[in-house]
Amino acid sequence: MNFSTAFLDELRSKTSIVRVVGKKVSWDIRKSNQGKGDMWAPCPFHAEKTASFHVDDQKGYYYCFGCHAKGDSIGFVKEIENLSFIEAVEVLANEAGMELPKPDPKFQKQNDKRLELIKVMELANEIFRAQLISKEGSKARAYLKSRGTSDKSCNKFEIGYALESSSSLFRKLREKNISSELAIEAGLCVRPDKGGEPFDRFRDRIMFPIRDVRGRCIAFGGRAISKNAKAKYLNSPDTPLFNKSNTLYNHKLARQSMKSGSYLFVVEGYMDVITLDAFGFSSVVAPLGTAITENQVSLIWQITPEPIITLDGDVAGNRAAFRLIDLVLPNIEANKSVRFCLLPEGQDPDDFLNNYGASKMQELVANSTPLIYLLWKRETEGKVFDSPERRSALDKSLRDIIRRIKDRELRKHYGSEFASLRSNLFFGTNRKGLSAFDKKVYKGMVNKGLSFLDTKRSMIVSSDNMEVRLRESLLLAMIIRHPRFISEFLKELEIIEFQLPDSQKILSTIIANYTNIEVQNLEKVLIEKLGTKVISRMFELKYLKIAPAMQSGASDEKIRQSIISELTKIKARQGIEKEISDALEDLKGDADEGITWRVSQAAEANNAANKIQKDETNDEFEKQKVLSEKLQSLIDNEVWIKKKTN
Repeated sequence: MNFSTAFLDELRSKTSIVRVVGKKVSWDIRKSNQGKGDMWAPCPFHAEKTASFHVDDQKGYYYCFGCHAKGDSIGFVKEIENLSFIEAVEVLANEAGMELPKPDPKFQKQNDKRLELIKVMELANEIFRAQLISKEGSKARAYLKSRGTSDKSCNKFEIGYALESSSSLFRKLREKNISSELAIEAGLCVRPDKGGEPFDRFRDRIMFPIRDVRGRCIAFGGRAISKNAKAKYLNSPDTPLFNKSNTLYNHKLARQSMKSGSYLFVVEGYMDVITLDAFGFSSVVAPLGTAITENQVSLIWQITPEPIITLDGDVAGNRAAFRLIDLVLPNIEANKSVRFCLLPEGQDPDDFLNNYGASKMQELVANSTPLIYLLWKRETEGKVFDSPERRSALDKSLRDIIRRIKDRELRKHYGSEFASLRSNLFFGTNRKGLSAFDKKVYKGMVNKGLSFLDTKRSMIVSSDNMEVRLRESLLLAMIIRHPRFISEFLKELEIIEFQLPDSQKILSTIIANYTNIEVQNLEKVLIEKLGTKVISRMFELKYLKIAPAMQSGASDEKIRQSIISELTKIKARQGIEKEISDALEDLKGDADEGITWRVSQAAEANNAANKIQKDETNDEFEKQKVLSEKLQSLIDNEVWIKKKTN
């Protein structure tokens, strides 16, 4: 039904939003101003103790500063009671003593036809239910019993049975004065292509009535009993009552059973719904034989902001989860997402509950997977990132994913979490992040009597190298003391690769928490998460105390140039280390001048980077030899070893 703007405005004007909301909340009298209709209360949409839910009676709107729920009196009734818009209008109109406007003649005709079809569907449901408990339904009852479906569940979900006869339902409908045209239009019967009497669409099937959000029977789903049936499940076709892409099985019952703190399960089929309900999980819905659609996701979000997608533990279940991610990603928000409960391989909810019980299912749900981690699994599982090209491809894929999220703040959080996951994947302190390439190099070094880890500890790439420690510590210290620069250099910080485990740990924590730095002290956050020792050890370096960018009077431009300088130097050093690894690997083949040339080019780039900003006057730096000389020395030594062994 379409309501005119004038009618809705009149309804809002005659409905006090304070009175409507006051039925569901307890006002904070100290914070509220009743005389002005300015009222505050704990939000009824999320658990909280403080009064962050504001209602303005003059403007007719509510807003929660915690979960950001907002709307008018119609929207409040719709959300708090889990009603449709039309139902919410009907509730408020009844309270206000207003008559609903009469529909136009065209709409009235369509509505009359819908009501007529609904009567036909309800009649068919009665016939199917009677057939289940009849003598002819013994085979169907035996099947349901074998699936563990109780009489209580059969009654609650109004399960029925369609006889094997090709025209049993059609004849019974005709006996009730239902025309063949109505039976066909309702999707219950089919007219033969060659003409003749219609035949039943559903034959020898367990019948599940599908009801709309108001509880009216609008379609059926039929589960074949015979193993030889062409289709295991058969749904009603699209009709004036039913569109399977816009409908959920068990929608009304699931909505009614939702309580604060409870879960809404989304499963694949009718029997999964019924089994979950039998084990006490009554808030559960299912799409209707097809992959879940965008409209169905919208219906689900009207019931709960974070449904639990419960899928079979097989390849098809994983594929369905991955498809759903792409469907919901553009529309997720701070309080609107999905979680995934992936069952053990080879089991559906029916199997799992019958094998392990409700408590184990509760455990699975409590540990359900947030969308971002299943997304990360999809992008990384079974893949090897042993080259810059492959890592770059992953980075591009993650950036494309983030761009699809419309919510700006949420994009930031996804970026931070991906950066942290990426860091752990590639550079975890437990060395599980070693690429296949590094493992290959390590194996080659062992064969030559020189371990990869020993090489890392050499004068070239040692974790104890003072230059490395000073470079990484200075960059981190500038970022920690001046966090306003993080967003400016976030892209560079996300791809930088520190050698020191502590430095990498600090950087990963900064990236993961940078969105909170406006309201928290970043150094305090780092100490809370990593411990005082890790942070204090970094700031104890004498060079940090005299570095120009760390002085209290340093200008933003000076700090910015210092950050750029250190980023450039660290990247240049990374280039050298990559060339060393490549060169040492190449030494397993024939030695040639190309090895020396590549490393010398990287060394020149490093020397050029070191000249960007001549601030390093500390004695510690003076003690360092020219990096290119060390590199050349190592290469010469390795080439000599290679030649000698030949």
